[in-house]
Amino acid sequence: MPPIDPTRSLSSFEIRERTVRGVVILDLQGGLVGRGATVLLCDAINLLAFEGARSIALNLESVHGVDQTGVDTLLASLATVRACGGELKLLRVPTHLVALLTATPLVGVEAHEHEGALVDSFVLPLVGSSGAPPGAPYGATA
Repeated sequence: MPPIDPTRSLSSFEIRERTVRGVVILDLQGGLVGRGATVLLCDAINLLAFEGARSIALNLESVHGVDQTGVDTLLASLATVRACGGELKLLRVPTHLVALLTATPLVGVEAHEHEGALVDSFVLPLVGSSGAPPGAPYGATA
């Protein structure tokens, strides 16, 4: 499989992927509106879940608009990540999106204003030198 480009974009919507202490952060920029933007986000989330990412955050700081399709995509992203045993959290939700998101099931999704607090909020597995979680039986692997 070819390497994944950490930047995915359309003319009006862009996703930049980065990892901070084991947490994958998707920096979204533009409008999460219409089929193109939502397919781009769904593909990114599905790929991350398939690759085994379990701690994912969406940075919404530079998202200037979300339509119903965008809200549905955020809900689908949440369901996908949870179905794979992961957590999805939000970072820097703009004030103009807070009212929209609180009117949906996304109201229960954890959101943070500061990246450090967001990263610290994920419970990342501790791995011993053998690659097994602490306390695992001898010979076990993560």
